[in-house]
Amino acid sequence: MSCMTCSGAFATSGLLAATSMCLGSVLETTGGMPNAIEVSNAFGPSALTGTPSTFTLLSWVRRSSWSDGAYANVLTLGSALTLGFDDDADGVRVRMDGAASAIDTLIPLRDDSPDAKVPVDEWMLIACTWDAESRTLTSWAQSETVARVSASATDPKISLNPAWPVTLGSTESAPSFAGHLGLTAVRRDLITGDDFDLIWNGGKPNYFAPALLEAGSLTGFEGLAWMVGHSVPASPYTVINPFAQAAELGDTVNENNLTMYYEVLSSADAVLFYTPGRIDSVTGDWLIRSPHE
Repeated sequence: MSCMTCSGAFATSGLLAATSMCLGSVLETTGGMPNAIEVSNAFGPSALTGTPSTFTLLSWVRRSSWSDGAYANVLTLGSALTLGFDDDADGVRVRMDGAASAIDTLIPLRDDSPDAKVPVDEWMLIACTWDAESRTLTSWAQSETVARVSASATDPKISLNPAWPVTLGSTESAPSFAGHLGLTAVRRDLITGDDFDLIWNGGKPNYFAPALLEAGSLTGFEGLAWMVGHSVPASPYTVINPFAQAAELGDTVNENNLTMYYEVLSSADAVLFYTPGRIDSVTGDWLIRSPHE
């Protein structure tokens, strides 16, 4: 897989960074609790801050074991959305919370074993869309051995909680999953099942298939609101985090060596631009791994 640099895909879309990047990366975690990467509250993409507007979440995940308890969390978006594995119900659960109500979907991604469990030790793509106009949550999942399945729910009266900041892994009430987290992104466009298939088939290996496609309902890089797992910083100084460190594959994640990008609104000229993010805290065990391992 070729390296990304600032002269490549991101520079053409207004990326403001003096960062050299190489390789994609996946995050490896042993799971448990507390075990989380918490993204900074200081900035956030316009699609997720305040009252969340329409957005799509895409995440490549490979878990290494079933959860000891009923539920293991993958990530949360603020206090609005949680994504995780519900092994009591044998599915991938996506839940959106509002001030007075919630929407809950269980994606029945199950293998062909007698117990019909959510697969382990294989990459899966999980996606969900929040349609702010129809107040509908639609979720999909597919793995290397299980074809795409979906679930959907609507609550016309729900008023969503804020969907920023992002937390990867455990929450105060649920442990983290154990395994690998690949390319994970939030987009400002609504995808369809056909778009999901485009992403699934958009590149190999699966865990680094592009979230930047421009086809169907997808609007390419310009539709991207937030992303992690796309690069390892080789020369990572940025104006957002002057303490940023270079990372090597196998390094333990800390507050300064993980690269993520998100869209913010410039107060000076009221235009959207992209900037490197920063991390508030890291707890538990998180390693930067090669996507080729």
